[in-house]
Amino acid sequence: AGSGKTSAILQRIAFLLYHSRASLEADQMVLFSPNRLFSHYISEVLPSLGERNMRQVTLAEFLSARFQGLTVESLFERYESDRQNTQLTPAIRDFQESADFMRQVDDYCHQLPADQLRFTNIVFNGEVFFAKEVITKIAAALPKAMQPADRFLAIKNTLIKRLKHRIDDEAQADWVNDIIDQLSDEAYHDLLGNKRRGDFQSLDDEVFYIGKQIVTKRLRQVYDAIYNGYFLDTYEQYNDFLAQVDRPNDIPAAQWEQRIKAYQAAVEYHRIALVDCAPLLLLRDVLTGSGQNRRMQYIFVDEMQDYSLAQLLYIKHAFPLAKFTLLGDSEQALFKGIELPQQLLERLKAAFNVRRANLITLNKSYRSTEQITNFAKALLPDGDQIQAFTRKGDLPKIMIRYGEDAALSSLRSEVDQLQTTHTVAVLTKDLAESKQVYQYLKHHTVTTLMTDSDRTMPQGVIVMPIYLAKGLEFDAVVAYDVSAANYPDANSIGILYTIASRAMHHLTLLSIGDVSPLIAQLDPTLFTIEHQVRV
Repeated sequence: AGSGKTSAILQRIAFLLYHSRASLEADQMVLFSPNRLFSHYISEVLPSLGERNMRQVTLAEFLSARFQGLTVESLFERYESDRQNTQLTPAIRDFQESADFMRQVDDYCHQLPADQLRFTNIVFNGEVFFAKEVITKIAAALPKAMQPADRFLAIKNTLIKRLKHRIDDEAQADWVNDIIDQLSDEAYHDLLGNKRRGDFQSLDDEVFYIGKQIVTKRLRQVYDAIYNGYFLDTYEQYNDFLAQVDRPNDIPAAQWEQRIKAYQAAVEYHRIALVDCAPLLLLRDVLTGSGQNRRMQYIFVDEMQDYSLAQLLYIKHAFPLAKFTLLGDSEQALFKGIELPQQLLERLKAAFNVRRANLITLNKSYRSTEQITNFAKALLPDGDQIQAFTRKGDLPKIMIRYGEDAALSSLRSEVDQLQTTHTVAVLTKDLAESKQVYQYLKHHTVTTLMTDSDRTMPQGVIVMPIYLAKGLEFDAVVAYDVSAANYPDANSIGILYTIASRAMHHLTLLSIGDVSPLIAQLDPTLFTIEHQVRV
């Protein structure tokens, strides 16, 4: 944390743009940012270096663009739902986010026989225009050895040919002749387009041409449905895949059945869980031959430790010709356990099947004072590898209060004191805590509750859940409720470390009741402690 990862990556982008002016444009590079706040935070850096900005997108924006019509669960929503213990067990999540799950999706698509493709009727004006049984017959007549994307294209072309035959037949129908008889001269000439009356051998040919134009316009909806591949129900196809997937032994059949039902219910309400996004998109892309962008040359993924292997593999699939730079801190993992960088790289190398991968380690922290860095790194199992920058400051302060009212009152006093010389961020574990703190503080000082949709950082006191502070830094940070109840075990190390490492000059940790054992076990010379006197 604070080692300059983002600065290094922006310098690299500027370097690439400067040295490859003839062959590389800024819009051929994509940076996946952790949130919109961060995107805005760095948006002025490249222009200040004399280069145009690369494209920036969050994972939620990237996925939402590919699931138009569905509400995609964001990383932050998933984090919040995890706190409420929903039906997604750790074993199921690990399985669905794995490279093996994505491999099974790919194998399923390539082995799928025509009679198991989930076609749907193409409907026009409430009536079936092309029945799914007809589309299945078209698919079954194709060579079995065809690649999925080639088969899909062949089905699409056959349907377009049949549509054209239907248009030719319908062009001579009585209802079309009635419309032609009632056309004004202007409308008639519009339908002729670039054609002239002398271009036709007879009046019948001319009328037939006009009739085709009328029917083609009328059936445009059918053509669009074929062209866009709406005749294949990829959501039902994914449901079939889930029903036959080879799952690990630690996931009981009843639990998996619940997971499938949860997926079905979500789609019915036009929603999709984050865990289903990457595999479903891969299934759709492989079966339809779509979804790949071969123009992009460089992809940068920031805070990559918060991405699942399945998500990274899908991004790799979506940009097949791009070089990848992944940057992050495995010890700032908010959504899973912390992991050593070398372990992470080995997993990525195996999943991506790359010949050459470089690991560059930045282990000197420049953001925080020496005292804050020493405290933060002591939370980590291998924190001694982190070098603190020799900028002196106050020791982090731990304030222990008993009861919510006492904690909020102390929070207000601390914020008032810090605000005179610093920008102050109150960081919480989740959104519910942030809302509670905001409701209290807003009556006493200018306070802003930050949400996932915010793009700019306001003045005054800022309250936000820790996942929105990814990549950001503040003069002073107050961590709200670092108690044993809130951070009970090693699963919370990544969250506490991320909170502590946001602070540049001053760090206060407020605990309601006994402090987290992760903090209590630290060397007491790393912090000062202030107990409330219990009367």
